[in-house]
Amino acid sequence: MATSTVFVISGDPAVRDSLAELFGSAGLRAKSFSSLEQWRKAVPPEQLGCIVLDARARSASGHGHPEELVQLCATRAVLMLIDRGDVQFAVRAIRDGAVDVLEKPYRDVNLLERVMRAATLAARA
Repeated sequence: MATSTVFVISGDPAVRDSLAELFGSAGLRAKSFSSLEQWRKAVPPEQLGCIVLDARARSASGHGHPEELVQLCATRAVLMLIDRGDVQFAVRAIRDGAVDVLEKPYRDVNLLERVMRAATLAARA
C-alpha cells in the first residue's frame, strides 16, 4: 500500500483536517479535498488510492445523490461517511458501488479499520 493514498473529500475543513491527521498518525498518506470537483481536477486517474467521502460533500456541478457521487469515483474504493439514521442513503451508496458506509459519529478505530480494508482493495485494483 506504499503507493496508495487515502483521499479525504469533505466540505467541512475540520473534518478534512482531523481525518488527514488520523490517517497520518496511522502511517497512511492522506490528501484532502473540499469537493469531488476539486479531487477530479487534482488527481490523475492512474493514481492509486481509496476515497473517504463525506456524504455532505458536493461537487461544483451540484452532484449530491449517492449514486452520482459513487459513479464519479467508480475507479476507486469508496467509503462513505453518512449522518446518523440516514439508512436510505447508506443502502443506495452500497447498491451503487461504495465498499463501505460508516455512520457519524464514528470511532476512530472503526474508521481506520475500514479505511485499511478499502486501501487494500484499492491497491489490488
